[in-house]
Amino acid sequence: MGEGVEGLVVEGVYFAYPGSASPAVVVDGLRLARPFFLVILGPNGAGKTTLLRIIVGLQAPQRGRVRLLGVDPHTPWGRRRLAGRLGYVPQLQRVNTRIPLRGWEVAAMRLYLSSRPPRGMGRRLREEARRALEALQAGHLECKPFSEMSGGERQLVLLARAIAGRPEVLVADEPIGMVDPARRPGVVDALWRLHLEGMSVILTTHDITPFLREPLASRALGALMNRRLIRLAPLGELLSDRRSLAAAFGEYTGLDEALASLGGGG
Repeated sequence: MGEGVEGLVVEGVYFAYPGSASPAVVVDGLRLARPFFLVILGPNGAGKTTLLRIIVGLQAPQRGRVRLLGVDPHTPWGRRRLAGRLGYVPQLQRVNTRIPLRGWEVAAMRLYLSSRPPRGMGRRLREEARRALEALQAGHLECKPFSEMSGGERQLVLLARAIAGRPEVLVADEPIGMVDPARRPGVVDALWRLHLEGMSVILTTHDITPFLREPLASRALGALMNRRLIRLAPLGELLSDRRSLAAAFGEYTGLDEALASLGGGG
């Protein structure tokens, strides 16, 4: 998958929503070689979702340069180039939960839509979907109607959709937020295994607890932001930087309070 090749570039990016007096995202100097594993942290309203949408090409910045896997996701050519190479998981509230499909059909949808020419939902796609669900320990959802699933189950199926067929990069917005807390470490472990096999991963989370174990804490990267990129560092190092945490989360006086605000503390 091109180890060491430029995977993500975000330079001089500025984005403000219409009518807003201040920018939602200002990020410069973010440049990662692949494969990378990046966890984006910050308080609510910090611009994390907006940054992900800019990275995958769903939101165009007013200025700046973005490259994902070496292509501009904001051009028609770039979107075509990324179609089969990118798996994207939006926040669950952006998803139509009433679709009359079973778990495996939802999980196979990215592969179905990116195939050229489009093929039917045949045996090969079902097998790819099954493998993705089983990788997340969610094989029991294969035949369950998506509309009858809990929020956590739907989140697992959408994550399976994004990783089915092993894309080169996964971009996931709060992929474990509604998953049962007891299952979250297993989901994070599955994503880490995919990374070790060569997949690049970008995700946001409010629950950092599953990421505080080794080897993730020392080998995964963390990006701390509050509308602007405050610091990029190994995750464990980032979470021991009280000054950066205070810059992101306000006038916190210690690490425990900042971790609690992320959902990782008591």
